[in-house]
Amino acid sequence: MFELSKVLRERADDSISQLHTAVAEFKNVCYANSLGSESIVLTDLIWGAVPQIEIFSIDTGRLYPETYDLIERVQQRYGRALTIYYPKTADLEGWVGENGINGFRNGLDQRRACCGIRKVEPFRRAIAGRAAWARRLMIRGGGARNLTRHAAR
Repeated sequence: MFELSKVLRERADDSISQLHTAVAEFKNVCYANSLGSESIVLTDLIWGAVPQIEIFSIDTGRLYPETYDLIERVQQRYGRALTIYYPKTADLEGWVGENGINGFRNGLDQRRACCGIRKVEPFRRAIAGRAAWARRLMIRGGGARNLTRHAAR
């Protein structure tokens, strides 16, 4: 393990405080882990300090093998399982049968429909019945991301 700088420790503590506040206010909170570097940081904060928040991810059916390896490493490190949501098989098979395996490349409508099946619908199932979910926001004008300052209702 390593020591965080004072600035990073303050940011981590602030994020943990916000997560505790969300759980106190909303009770049933989850976090959608996109498996990017920022998501792994938030996973560490949540599973280390606010373990009652469920962490889930979406397997679109088009993930790289390295992504599955990462999921396995994360689960082994923390001794917990990410909840994985998948597209509904019948919907995906129908869409691929109609549009082809790479049909999302054929235009904006196809991309939207594909994302609806592979990402949006599983996400909706994942948050169904939840009072809130934690998320990151892009900071306007920059690439840095941060937790929201206030819970959106």
